[in-house]
Amino acid sequence: MNLSDLLGADLTGKMQQLGEVIAAEWAAEARSELRSSLRPYIQSIGIREVTPNSVVVSLPGPGAPPKAATIARMVELGMGPGGVGTQGSYDVRKFLLRAGTRKIHWGKNGPYVNVPFPMRGAKSNVPGPLEIERVGGRRALARARKLAPRINDPRTGKLLSRGGSLPAGMAGKLRAHHVSDALAGVKRNASSYNDGKMQTSGYIKWRRASWSNRDPQAWRSKGVVARHFAQRVRNRLDKLIAEVF
Repeated sequence: MNLSDLLGADLTGKMQQLGEVIAAEWAAEARSELRSSLRPYIQSIGIREVTPNSVVVSLPGPGAPPKAATIARMVELGMGPGGVGTQGSYDVRKFLLRAGTRKIHWGKNGPYVNVPFPMRGAKSNVPGPLEIERVGGRRALARARKLAPRINDPRTGKLLSRGGSLPAGMAGKLRAHHVSDALAGVKRNASSYNDGKMQTSGYIKWRRASWSNRDPQAWRSKGVVARHFAQRVRNRLDKLIAEVF
């Protein structure tokens, strides 16, 4: 190995180190503001390329889970009426029901899609999905815990049992324009173990999105405000380079 090769190897190592510093700074910036979207955002930061002369840290990075990458791009660039990269209120059905969307169905009122909403059981201080106890109280949670479980085959993902579901009337509507109350139709997911026991792995409910609901607030999102964390880190790039070199 000649001198240029040695210098190249050393510089590549330095560039790798710089990439790791940038990625860490980027993640720290996200931690200062994000809550429920923090995990998928950080999962999506990655080092895409390293050479003796450059390093590329991107969002999404190589190997980022597709769902996490989509959420991360929405957080970074904003999400509005024109899609990712725009901001402002919009009707979610514009994207859920567009031609070519997976899992779209057709009924007497046109296209529709059943949208899953994961839920948790007990109240928690950890940001995440809506909690049964918070909206329906202990009585609703106790009943949810006793539901016959909804089971999927862990190997194929095929639904093995639909399980039971909570009836309407165990909670109020979260919004006046909602068709169903907050807990109607909630199901208990469960996982099986080698000893044959079943353990709750969360709860889920579905809500049907279609054009049949004419309420102007139906499926209305306030949009996602662009955070532009990457630009904030870029503004400190000279300082980060000085730390490494």
